[in-house]
Amino acid sequence: MSLPSLLVVPGAWHKPIHFRGLVDELPDVDVHTVTLTSSGDDPATLRDMYTDAEVIAQAAAAIDGPVVVVA
Repeated sequence: MSLPSLLVVPGAWHKPIHFRGLVDELPDVDVHTVTLTSSGDDPATLRDMYTDAEVIAQAAAAIDGPVVVVA
């Protein structure tokens, strides 16, 4: 039986790089992360939670097979 893929969704003020340690500890798991549009360094480019939801849905749909979203 194969493990499902994980899609790690960072919280506010976090980026995918903050989860590098977690990803490194799961070498046998297909781990993906997303960059939220509502969190970033440039306030002029920030989007809202609805755009974040679209990014998460698109990332999950792009993964082949079962996916567990970890938020």
